[in-house]
Amino acid sequence: MNSIIRYLLTIGLVWSLAGNLYAQEPSVQVSNLSVSNITCNSALLQWSNGNGDRRLIVIKEGSAVDGNPVDGTAYSANPSFGNGQQIGTGNYVVFAGPVNLVNVQNLKENTTYHIKAYEYNDNGGSPDYYPIAPPVASFTTYGFNIDFDFSFTDSCWYNNSYTFSNNSTTNIPSPNYVWNFGDGSTSNASDPAHSYATGGEFKVSLTIFPNFGCQDTFESNIIVIPQPNIDIGVDDSAQCLSGNEFQFINNTTYPNINKLGLVRTWDFGDGTSAITNRPKKTYETPNPYRVFNYVEMIYNNIRTGCKDTSFVDLVVYPDPTGAIVISDSVNCIGKNSITFQNLAGNIIDYNWEFGDGNTSKSDAPTHNYSMPGNYQVIHTAESSFGCLSRDTIDIYARNRRISSFVGLSGPVCNSLMPINLVPSDPEGEFFGRGVSGFTYTPDIVGRDTVSYIISDTFCPDTTQLIVDVLSSPQPDLGPDQNLCNQTVFTLQESISGNYLWSNDSTSPSIQVNRTGVYWLEVDDGICKGRDSVYVFFGLPPALPVIGDTIICKNSFIRFDLDNPDTDYLWNDGSTDSFKVITKGGFYSVTATNPCGNTSVSFNINQLTEDCNVLIPSAFSPNSDGLNDVFRPILLSDSIQVNQFIIFNNYGEILFEGEGQNITWDGKANGTKVPGNQNYFYLLYYTLPLPGETQKGTLQGSVFILE
Repeated sequence: MNSIIRYLLTIGLVWSLAGNLYAQEPSVQVSNLSVSNITCNSALLQWSNGNGDRRLIVIKEGSAVDGNPVDGTAYSANPSFGNGQQIGTGNYVVFAGPVNLVNVQNLKENTTYHIKAYEYNDNGGSPDYYPIAPPVASFTTYGFNIDFDFSFTDSCWYNNSYTFSNNSTTNIPSPNYVWNFGDGSTSNASDPAHSYATGGEFKVSLTIFPNFGCQDTFESNIIVIPQPNIDIGVDDSAQCLSGNEFQFINNTTYPNINKLGLVRTWDFGDGTSAITNRPKKTYETPNPYRVFNYVEMIYNNIRTGCKDTSFVDLVVYPDPTGAIVISDSVNCIGKNSITFQNLAGNIIDYNWEFGDGNTSKSDAPTHNYSMPGNYQVIHTAESSFGCLSRDTIDIYARNRRISSFVGLSGPVCNSLMPINLVPSDPEGEFFGRGVSGFTYTPDIVGRDTVSYIISDTFCPDTTQLIVDVLSSPQPDLGPDQNLCNQTVFTLQESISGNYLWSNDSTSPSIQVNRTGVYWLEVDDGICKGRDSVYVFFGLPPALPVIGDTIICKNSFIRFDLDNPDTDYLWNDGSTDSFKVITKGGFYSVTATNPCGNTSVSFNINQLTEDCNVLIPSAFSPNSDGLNDVFRPILLSDSIQVNQFIIFNNYGEILFEGEGQNITWDGKANGTKVPGNQNYFYLLYYTLPLPGETQKGTLQGSVFILE
């Protein structure tokens, strides 16, 4: 019995007073606490056991463990951090047991954890912890941030160049990195450069070794702008000009990459273009054309500059029509024929329909119309290319116009006598020297030409006659004569022929004594010739002596000058033989005729007072025959009194009248007004002048004497 007790004492157990067996509190604490096999999310904790039968391991994230176990409390442990029982706040029990190690899991990357270990005896589920100097330790899990970026100088398939930058961070000592460029190529360089053989979308990854359980790879997609597979064509590469329409085929493809697109531009070779996918095109001119299709890749709706080009050749054959040449568009019946010709090339068949029932298969037919009218010629042709087209030509058939005329049937004499020309069709026009309207005046000697032209829209016609103009006698009466202070003048001629003067005289000379035009006609038996002369008989012009004078306000002076065959010039530019002066100033006039000129000048002073009308200042209406009435005195018969008003001091109108012979007898309404006092008047008048009408107003007072 004593040996059993000693054994129990050796293992630290005693009996409680309640009859239970309890172990003593351990006296040797856990020691040599260490951490190894650290990864990104786990660590192996090891220690040396004390003299208890259990160990309690507590871990806290980020700061020292600040909670201690309580005797008698059994704590549940879990090596997955955060899942064991807490002591206090954040102090998680990761181990409670008899062994000396635990692999803690569920840790965070690159995070520091603090450890505290306790030796204890379980005591049948009522632990007794040894609280003295529990060992502590800390460790930091491994972690890294895998990251990279890239740049490029060119992203197009034909010249791409990418540079990758490793931006990763880690606390793992001496890590290794491996790049995988997504096209089967790898690199261990820190910041590698890479070019892709083809375009497309590539998944680039960066992996770290060792990874210690961390996420060890970072991936990023890059786009190498791919080359499109250009595949274009046209439904029919050769068409005739008429009705041509080319439908272009576009089967161009490119990789199906998000945000990747294509911009297409068609250059049709004739200066036009389109950006549609499958355009249609009609050409206006026959020619061979090379149609280019320019493509440019876009990414995220932004042009990338990655371009490619393809082309397709086509030809537009000319229509076998459209090159019609006709000799005339008008067939003047009986005068001309119309020749038709198609100058287009490669024609194998011609067909002409002239619109009057006649046809031709010739390449250059000639046709005459027998009836006037408007005809539509239809020409259909086929080319060796199989193109068939037609032209429509409007032809006008009209009756011929005849431009013949009579009046010049032989030699004519040159003279100033017009010859009447009579055309068969009066709707034309004569042309030539000496022609005026429908007359011809032969004023030269020798050959002359007279033409008559009918300018018809469709069938014009011209007749031209050569005229022999013979020389006529050329009497010469000399220059015009200005005979001043002379009463008679002799006109004479001496050339051969019979004479006839304008006064019917047939003698070689005549005497004239009047101003006028005189002519002489000489007849040599074949032709007649005539000459005329103007003879002026006169005196130098005479002007009246005009002295300086005065005119009233609203008045005028008129001067009438009368010299035969005389021109006048006033200093204001007027050329009239009369002058109405209404304003003061300096005036001059010069009279000129073939016998000389005369000038006169004078001054007009204009008064500021109106003296066209004189009004007495008093009258005596006492029936004594002297000054019985009050009347305005008009100094011109042209003056018209428009209104004459008499009123008293109170403004009451006593008398009102108008006319040239207006008078007031000193009465108002038949009753004589009081005398020996003033009464007031207003007088309005007009004075008609050449080119204007002057108006005047007079006001004042008149005194009535008893």
